[in-house]
Amino acid sequence: MGRLNDELVINGGNMAIAEDIENARKEGHCYACGGPLHGQIEEGCVHGECSYRPHEHSPEYGRWFKRATDMAKVLTFNDTLNEEGHKKRHEELHKCLDELVADWIEHTKGLPSKCSVLELMLWSHEQTLNPTEPEVDFRIRERKL
Repeated sequence: MGRLNDELVINGGNMAIAEDIENARKEGHCYACGGPLHGQIEEGCVHGECSYRPHEHSPEYGRWFKRATDMAKVLTFNDTLNEEGHKKRHEELHKCLDELVADWIEHTKGLPSKCSVLELMLWSHEQTLNPTEPEVDFRIRERKL
């Protein structure tokens, strides 16, 4: 049996999930996996971020993934309830997207107009598993006037 605790049941709806997440925090365990909460993510799970990653094909993966994504959605949603928070979140997302696309261009020498969103997402995910250094071309190119 894995780390997931069958006693924690999602009752449906963001409010019930938010209450379950808060109760898990008060009890000192991670909502997503049931493991203990720590002070820093390097030590293990912290409130709002699960460090446990079951194997994708394991029986507990589906349930863990649902709970981890529910937790992320609820906590992000709580921060963006007002218009100002919503705008701020989108500004942060745009900065992150700009950085991701720039990194992709630097690594792949590809053009965004020649790439699908799926290709970008797959490359980005692969970088989380096996980061690579960008290819650097030190050759001097002739400038055409």
